[in-house]
Amino acid sequence: MGTPVVSTPVTGVPEAVLDGVTGLLVPERDAAALADALQRLLADGDERERLSRAGRAHVEQRFDVRLQASALRAITADVAAARTGAPTSGAPTSGAPTSGAPTSGAPTSGAATSGAATSGAATSGALAPAPATSAGPTCAVTP
Repeated sequence: MGTPVVSTPVTGVPEAVLDGVTGLLVPERDAAALADALQRLLADGDERERLSRAGRAHVEQRFDVRLQASALRAITADVAAARTGAPTSGAPTSGAPTSGAPTSGAPTSGAATSGAATSGAATSGALAPAPATSAGPTCAVTP
């Protein structure tokens, strides 16, 4: 089965726990809301099962280390190419998303994921491509 998640929406938690989809989010310091969410899961086995399965699938798709490494490798190659004046690849390496909303959570150019998005593309706290400048692509760490 797995374990359903009840958490507060702090730091990067909302990237992994989508309220009502992959777990339940309650306001910080709200003991009554926490108790209600726990009671809700205790009373509804189908919801516990659904949230557990959806949570696991979400984490496997968005936070797979191989896809994250592939995306980081592509970013690094583009930054290195920009520093040497060589043309950039413009596309992540095999296994990484190429455009639109990422399927793995791996940041790609032009795609924002949930959390604090800055400069057009980022996952909160992740290494992500910053917009290209006249000097070529750069890399930034988002807060």
